[in-house]
Amino acid sequence: MHEWGYCEGILEAVRRRAAGRRVKRVRLRVGVLHRLDLAALQQAFSSAASGSEAEDAVVDLVFIPARWRCRGCGDGSEAADVIVVCPGCGGTEVEVSGGDELILESLEYGATA
Repeated sequence: MHEWGYCEGILEAVRRRAAGRRVKRVRLRVGVLHRLDLAALQQAFSSAASGSEAEDAVVDLVFIPARWRCRGCGDGSEAADVIVVCPGCGGTEVEVSGGDELILESLEYGATA
């Protein structure tokens, strides 16, 4: 479960933005190439956030697709995987962009303890 590796940085950003306020919900925009699983991330985040202002916070993920474009034929689309060969022409001059974002989009605050 690689989700555990993400939680320290996410929690640090959450705590910095929360500035001591109780956090009820965390919303992240995450590229599909990170391969994050919502249930696994929620479990890891709950453990990492124990005792902090984000304890018991719910994590929402908004997935951002990767985009690819073939330099040979001009074909392109969105994808959940890195495309190395164009499915249209078989060319290998494929540019991939996006899909690797990790953005703390918003926090929802709750009542202070």
